[in-house]
Amino acid sequence: MNNITAIRPYGYMIFAAFLLAVFGASGKVGEPVTLLVFIRFFVPFLLLCLMLRKEILTHITNLRTVSFIRTIANLLNQYSYFIAVKYISLLSASALVNTAPIFILLFTVMFHGRASFTNWLGVILGFIGTLLIINPSTTLNWYLLLGLLAGISWGASNYLLSVALKELPNTSCLVHYFFLGSICSMVIAIIGGPSVFRNINMDWQFFIGVMIFSMSTIGFQFFTGLAYKLRPVSELVPLLYLSVLFSALFDIFIFKSHITVMAAMGAVLIFFATLLVNQKNDLQFLRKIKKFIKNDEGKNAASS
Repeated sequence: MNNITAIRPYGYMIFAAFLLAVFGASGKVGEPVTLLVFIRFFVPFLLLCLMLRKEILTHITNLRTVSFIRTIANLLNQYSYFIAVKYISLLSASALVNTAPIFILLFTVMFHGRASFTNWLGVILGFIGTLLIINPSTTLNWYLLLGLLAGISWGASNYLLSVALKELPNTSCLVHYFFLGSICSMVIAIIGGPSVFRNINMDWQFFIGVMIFSMSTIGFQFFTGLAYKLRPVSELVPLLYLSVLFSALFDIFIFKSHITVMAAMGAVLIFFATLLVNQKNDLQFLRKIKKFIKNDEGKNAASS
């Protein structure tokens, strides 16, 4: 049981990676970005209200300064990603947003101390991988830069979440995320014009899409929060890069997108960069997996 408990946060993160890919793929639909971001925050907030009921007010009144700072990072991440993914491949958008672990390291070093040579090597490798995707030798694609901005802001959001969890329960962080995001994105959508809401095609496909979109985002936040409670954020975040693999599969089999060799190479380099950034923790993870398998084999042998 102890071994299963030790592995559990990693399982949470792998499932969160799949949900992240589902969420990212939903950005390919034709709805306006301001509407997508509003739905992304508001519908999960309504679901939380239904689940928590009277408790929701307790969580809302438990706001902290870090909650407001994280909201800025969250909004920047959402708008930059949803604009970018409409004009670039899902693989490129996913790889760029998954540079977040590199920026988590940079934020951690900025506020808490130094990093090892291997960590910095990972940062350099990630930078090269990003350049391969952006490919500055050709005409500069501003949507690729927006994808990178999504990665920077998501790194900031994850770092701020780890800070918030030191003084708040996971449920409060979840409520703050969707409550503040709903208010801000609604204001931005209204400023963008009332036509954003009038032009919604209310058919069954729209409602199914909204439910998938909403459940994937609330599930992602919930399972990452559970995992961060059990293990350090820097140890777990590299597993989210599995979302790039899921995104590549969606790109090939669902969206029929053309994936360039440069983009694929860049994605692979960013993957190895995240491993180097968290090399020590990755080795600890592999040792725990090996120990779990060894103990499980021992129990099976004893029972037989």
